[in-house]
Amino acid sequence: FVDNHDTDQTGGALNSPVVNLKMLAYAYILTREKGYPCVFYKDYYNYGLGSQIKTLLSIRKANAYGSAYEYTSVDDADYYAYSRAGDSTHKGLMLILNDGSGARTKGITSPFKNATLTDKTGNYSGTITTDGNGYGNFPVQGRSWSAWVPN
Repeated sequence: FVDNHDTDQTGGALNSPVVNLKMLAYAYILTREKGYPCVFYKDYYNYGLGSQIKTLLSIRKANAYGSAYEYTSVDDADYYAYSRAGDSTHKGLMLILNDGSGARTKGITSPFKNATLTDKTGNYSGTITTDGNGYGNFPVQGRSWSAWVPN
């Protein structure tokens, strides 16, 4: 989980919830291959994250299937890449997280060969085209996340 009733800051020492980076955490837990992710009620209904979480849940339901791979060779502490290869009925995805303040683009060999991918979050416009090895340049906005899905 990202937050719950025990860790919520409303009325606590901070006097308001810390929500500015929660979507990065939700993108991470809701696209993973293993585990049982939970969405905190207040994040969805009280803290203004409902529409973004709903988008992420739709992306998860439609695409987060198949084998998973974490790209540890990306040499950037702020940029995180993770893929789900998909299966016979689900396309899979490339999840990119960036907790740095500026936009970033990294070249990654994905499981999607000769493919055109679109960011289903709406956080990044345009498409990415990969080569015959699955290599493509995957951009992400600052303090944001993108879920690139083959068209």
